[in-house]
Amino acid sequence: MRIESSIITSLSELRAIEQQRLVEERSAIERQRQAEADARQAQERARREAEEARVRAEREELMRLEIARAEAEREARLRVEAAEAAERARLQIALDQQRMTEEMELRRVEAAKKRPTWMVAVTAVACMAAVGLTWFAIDRSSRMADAERAKENALALAKQADEEKHEAAKKVGMLEQNLGELDAQVTKAQKALTDAQNDADRKRAAAELVVANQRKWEAKKAADAAKAALDKEIRNTPIDVSKCTGSLGCMPSK
Repeated sequence: MRIESSIITSLSELRAIEQQRLVEERSAIERQRQAEADARQAQERARREAEEARVRAEREELMRLEIARAEAEREARLRVEAAEAAERARLQIALDQQRMTEEMELRRVEAAKKRPTWMVAVTAVACMAAVGLTWFAIDRSSRMADAERAKENALALAKQADEEKHEAAKKVGMLEQNLGELDAQVTKAQKALTDAQNDADRKRAAAELVVANQRKWEAKKAADAAKAALDKEIRNTPIDVSKCTGSLGCMPSK
């Protein structure tokens, strides 16, 4: 009896397990179907959204092109209208000028017919005076321009000379500094010769003294030449025209 009861219990458990498996399989199948349906819906939704976006982009592009075309046509029309207005204004000015010229010519002819001889003479004298004054103004302007150019050239030469003078002074300073250093080397070599204790030291000190004196002599020669060049540069410095207020008071810049 216990064996049959155990068998029945086992069979019941097996049936329950089988039913649970079937339920799980059906649930899995249902979930898969639902997932596939959701995927199809999502794909369809994405396709619709992409199509709507494409249509919207095409519509916006068409609108942009239409606006650009209308703007280009408007600008072209404005340019044409502006050109036409400018041409009309030019023609009107030309007509007005021609009309004024013709009227002035008519008035001149009429005035010439009525003008007495003395007025003609006065007019001629006035014209000659105007020509003379014009020539005088042109000549004076030309002279002033020549004077201004001469002043600018003089200033440029003065500036160049001043720069060369400063460069020469700088070179003289460097050479004098070098000469001082070489003079110290000569003094040092003389002391070494005086303090030498043997023939070898005396020969070496004497040789160093000869070299130091030679270098000092060459440096002094270069410094003297630089000083002479600087003195010549100072003597040849052009007049500083920027300080000239008249014919007096113009001194070389230093």
